[in-house]
Amino acid sequence: MSSAKRAISNTFIIYAKQAITICISLYSTRIVLNTLGANDFGLFNVVGGLVTILSFLNAAMSVSTQRYVAVNLGTGNLENIKKVFANSVILHIGIGLIIALLFEIVGVYFLNHQLLISSDRIEVANKIFHFVVISTFVTIISVPYDAIINAHENMTFLALTSILESIIKLMIAFYLIYTGYDKLLVYGFLTMISVILIRILKQIYVRRKYESTRVNYIADYNKDLIKELTSFAGWNLFGSLSYLGRSQGIALLLNTFYGTVINAAYGIANQIAGQLNFFCTAMLQALNPQIMKSGGAKEMHKVIELSMIGSKVGFLLLGVVAIPCLVEMESVLNIWLKTVPDYTVNFCRLIIIVSMINQLTAGLDSAMQTTGKIRNYMVIVGVVKLFILPVAYILLKADYVIYSVFVGYIILEIIAGMCRICLFCNETGVDLNRFILEVILKPIFLTTVACVILLVLKQIVTSEYRVLGTFFISFSIFASGAYILILSSGQKESLNKFIISRMVRS
Repeated sequence: MSSAKRAISNTFIIYAKQAITICISLYSTRIVLNTLGANDFGLFNVVGGLVTILSFLNAAMSVSTQRYVAVNLGTGNLENIKKVFANSVILHIGIGLIIALLFEIVGVYFLNHQLLISSDRIEVANKIFHFVVISTFVTIISVPYDAIINAHENMTFLALTSILESIIKLMIAFYLIYTGYDKLLVYGFLTMISVILIRILKQIYVRRKYESTRVNYIADYNKDLIKELTSFAGWNLFGSLSYLGRSQGIALLLNTFYGTVINAAYGIANQIAGQLNFFCTAMLQALNPQIMKSGGAKEMHKVIELSMIGSKVGFLLLGVVAIPCLVEMESVLNIWLKTVPDYTVNFCRLIIIVSMINQLTAGLDSAMQTTGKIRNYMVIVGVVKLFILPVAYILLKADYVIYSVFVGYIILEIIAGMCRICLFCNETGVDLNRFILEVILKPIFLTTVACVILLVLKQIVTSEYRVLGTFFISFSIFASGAYILILSSGQKESLNKFIISRMVRS
């Protein structure tokens, strides 16, 4: 199968998986929110919210191992792949232990002395925190296995495990309705168990499927390779933790100043943004192995082209669903949830805007990974993103309205994107004006047009089925606009040939 066809096939598999998991996840969240109540749901999001973004941490950290495996897959050197995998497992066990220890020392103190948690729930909160630490450790040591699966582009297995994980979470949600035990404690414990079960399943499959994972850790241990992987994984970890720290840091600040009910609204906003992001990250997940292999083959022109496509097309794929959600957020939340916590509507809108700004330059991460020069990139972008925490603290301490935090969030996300672009163009030699025109201005123009049209229709149309029409019109605008404005002549020709070939076959 050609690389282009494989990328299309993988994208289709990931989208099919995501359509299923989104439906299950949204319904599960509705059950959990109504079963736990806003206070306990908010408490779980502030104490155990790491669970909701562990998948992101996993994916970001797996890039280092995936890069080295993909390069060696291109050469067909099985022994080198075995060494990379063995030393990656050793490295991530060490990373997992260090992070778990830091969580237990710093996190427990902060939990018991800084957060606004009622005295009758503090014991449960501590137990949930320990569950989260275990889940974090298990997720980190799973990274090499996910990297192997991604490097081999085995999206079918990843899709099946993701669907299974969603089904397990749905079963947990239903169990909460009937259990006589403390529902929040049960939810935290079973969520941890689901993470462990999925990890065991992946390990069993990978060991049986890929010979490169059947290794002797003592014999394959290589100090120099550990150092190389540590440097690469370390900077990736810093980048991942900056995202993690930003998201959870804001949750902690909101809790400190406003309490757990606000965390319920923030948790729901992050869940919606997370689900919407999968529409674009699915394509990047399918493109990443191709980008890594192209980088290993020193085909930088292909790396640059795929990265730019990943950024602009990923942004448009997000916009197709994000813009209708922005316009119809009240209706979407009322359909999804029986009870919508205060602040949720505007929180969701603002977080979605942050996600869209991030997506405009998200495709550049993989290109920078292939160069191997990621230290400055990760540090600069990560520090800019983390700067929202002192900014948010100052704003909240000065009694500014709560939405001012998210305005600062948006401004810093724009600055981080500008840093990404400058570092990318400087490292790869891409013309800055070309990048801004093709990847930034054209997609933003199309998105603005779509937003204006949908807002006008919202004022004119009052039908109860308007929400469905909004999503259909959004798809039509983005599909036609992308073809006319975004795709190059060569890309249009390739797309036309692909469509015609499928029509002939059918």
